[in-house]
Amino acid sequence: MALKISTDQELSSSSDTDSTLTPAPNSAPPAPKEKIPDGSVTVQLPLFDLYVNGQQIVNDATEYPVILYNDITYFPMTWNYTQALALETKWDAEVGFVVRKTDNEAGALDLDWGTPSSKLYAKLPAFNVYVNDAWIDNAKEPYPILVLNDITYFPMTWKFAVEELGLTMKFENDAFYISK
Repeated sequence: MALKISTDQELSSSSDTDSTLTPAPNSAPPAPKEKIPDGSVTVQLPLFDLYVNGQQIVNDATEYPVILYNDITYFPMTWNYTQALALETKWDAEVGFVVRKTDNEAGALDLDWGTPSSKLYAKLPAFNVYVNDAWIDNAKEPYPILVLNDITYFPMTWKFAVEELGLTMKFENDAFYISK
């Protein structure tokens, strides 16, 4: 049996009975459906610029990026971010995570350089969270506190950022600004 490809891309086969085979149309297989881990939500990196105390964040080059969930900006409560925003944090296995506003001066932001995960799945914390020593009923929060890669993330809503933590924030010219 001899095969030849003609100019119109039909496949021809010669045998005792002459028949013509036409290849199936080029169709890509359906993309596999993303499997979100149980109890997780998908978050994303913001497409707008970010500034802490006037310093631009290189968000795609930090191990703990600022994220978006339900169109709200979330900041990682790492040592570097909390020092830059003059916040006090404490972790205790029995108590949970505590964050408080302070009268301290804001420090310089030193980023944790690295590459953020390509799969950004966050969960609700499995521990208690306190803001200024008041327990947060995270299940009732419209923008809950999240945990991503073992780091607690706070939603920068007016309630948390301004009223509770004493920060200043604004969004203008496609950029998010937050400062102490």
